[in-house]
Amino acid sequence: MLPWSTIALWILLVAATFTDILYRRIPNGLILVGLLGGLFSQAWLGGFAGLGLSLFGVLVGFLVLIGPFAMGRMGGGDVKLVMVCGAFLGWRGALHVILLGAIAHAILAVVFAILLRLGARSDKAALDLKALQDRLMVIKVPQVVKAALVLKVQQDI
Repeated sequence: MLPWSTIALWILLVAATFTDILYRRIPNGLILVGLLGGLFSQAWLGGFAGLGLSLFGVLVGFLVLIGPFAMGRMGGGDVKLVMVCGAFLGWRGALHVILLGAIAHAILAVVFAILLRLGARSDKAALDLKALQDRLMVIKVPQVVKAALVLKVQQDI
């Protein structure tokens, strides 16, 4: 049986995924609940040491992604979600989620390039790049969710 903290993270990430897909935003209230839940769960399970690791995970997630966010390379919701993952998973988990997210983005970039190449070769009208990007970006958030869940389950074993 999965620990309650893993179930809580899963529920938060699924809720964030759906709100991001449907409304293109992740509510700050959901992020606040996630941050507080992660901090509480780690404090409950690991005492002050667990709370410290949780806070450090939030900080690492923020510091690593604030640069790309400031350059317009990613949205604020991505940064906030990784911070929530850091609260539940600690600093190593936050770095793993970032790494797995980067791998997922690289795969999407290759898929996007292949689809563009196929579209350029066809005699049909050029692909609607914005629509294609929107479709591919929907894939991004579930990849982060899966990565976080895999890490959490591995951490609990």
